[in-house]
This record gives sequence, C-alpha cells and structure tokens, in this order.
Amino acid sequence: MLNTKTYEPITEPGIAGLIALRPGWPSQVRGYWDNEAGFKAKFKNGWYLCGDRASIDADGYYWFMGRDDDVINTGGHLVGPFEIESALLEHPAVYESAAVAKPDPVNMEVVKAFVTLKRGYEPSDDLELEIMNHIRKRLSPLAMPQAIEFVDSLPKTRSGKIVRRVLRCKEFNEPVGDLSTIMDD
Repeated sequence: MLNTKTYEPITEPGIAGLIALRPGWPSQVRGYWDNEAGFKAKFKNGWYLCGDRASIDADGYYWFMGRDDDVINTGGHLVGPFEIESALLEHPAVYESAAVAKPDPVNMEVVKAFVTLKRGYEPSDDLELEIMNHIRKRLSPLAMPQAIEFVDSLPKTRSGKIVRRVLRCKEFNEPVGDLSTIMDD
C-alpha cells in the first residue's frame, strides 16, 4: 500500500492508502485501448495503482475500503461510501444501502444514503433520525448522512452489484449514461 500523497509504501497499521503492485507480473495489463496517457497515469514511483483504497491491521490483514475515485469530499474530509454502507447494514432495520455524495453549498458535498428496509419496518422521520445517529456514533459526525431516502430497490447490475453512479448522477442532476448493465426489476 502507498501513501495517497507521497506514493511511498505504508508500513504502519491503521493508515489508509492505495493498493499498488510492482509491475512485471505475468498477467499484467499492457495498456489501455486508444488511451496510452491514461495507462501511464496509473504508475507512480514504480508502482501500478489499482484504484482501490485499503488499510492494513496489526496482524497484517488488508481491509478493503473502496475505490479511490469513489469518495465523498465533505468539508475537505474524504469519507468512503463503503464504510458508511457497512455501518448502515449494522442497523437492524436496514436491508440494503448505498451512500453517495450530494451537492452542498457550504461543505461542497454531504453524504446521502439510499436505504431499503427489512420486512416489518416502515419509513418514518423517527427511523431516519435513528439511522443517522447510528452512523454518527458508529463512525463520525462527518460520515453521518445528511439525508436518507427510503427506496423499494437500488439500481444493480445483472450480477447484483449496486450501481452508485446512477444515484450520484440523480443527486448532481447529471446524465446517467449507459444503463445496459442495469438489472431490470
């Protein structure tokens, strides 16, 4: 793992960094089709950057944190949606979740969560506040969603992976683009 600013190896446990590989392994990608500059940009200080973030614990295990380009910049603090979603799933009412950035005039971006509920739970203002406080206590006030939208389902690929970009585009009023991989309900 590499430091996100200096691209030097991280050896201490508990520090988030970029997953990186030394080039030259047998199945290494050799380039991007019609995008040599994009391919070269993946290399820093002799390392290939995978585009994922992780941390290493005291026992030497790596903990995946999410894509490096998939962070929420709230008031200058970077928050990973993967961590928020994991904490949301710890709440007894939450069946599935997705966390995305939502534009904010003061903090640049804030966290917005999309949540599907387990059977027996109904959307309410009280439940929204309870879930927000759960995240605030479990992670931090910065990671706490400023809004929770209760939904019947989340956009997913045919293999079942939640597609955050669809939700993010909705929040930023941007075109969603190609939806050919999205599962039809």
